[in-house]
Amino acid sequence: MAGLSNDEMRMKVEQFFKACEAGTAGELVDAFDHALADNCRYENSGIAPVVGKQAILRFVEESAAQIDVAAMHVTVRQWGFGTASVFTERIDDNRNTRGKSTHVVSICGIMIFDDEGKIAEWRDYYDPGGMLDHFAGTSLGEQTNQGPHG
Repeated sequence: MAGLSNDEMRMKVEQFFKACEAGTAGELVDAFDHALADNCRYENSGIAPVVGKQAILRFVEESAAQIDVAAMHVTVRQWGFGTASVFTERIDDNRNTRGKSTHVVSICGIMIFDDEGKIAEWRDYYDPGGMLDHFAGTSLGEQTNQGPHG
């Protein structure tokens, strides 16, 4: 497959973010399952890297349950493009099963696509202070969240 155009990458990211708004933790996990490559590496500020789609899906499912997140409403403020990559400056509004906002985070992130148009690398950069306070008492970020290649 030839590399994706900027418009195709933007469309894939927009579709992924839209799917994350579905409203249940299961649908949130499904959105990740559909968008990620099998060997994806997922990195977030303040949390240990998670490697491999199955490990990422477990991480999303467990973290959604622990911090009561069922949907992620994303507002992209700026877009940037590189070879097989999309940069976003965005606001993530994480909501619980009742639709209530639980934490809002300003993020700069990058998604890198593989030849099949799946996300092979995803890195988000933000001030983890507020997030870490929100995660207090959970297992998020523990080394056990890593897949077999981490």
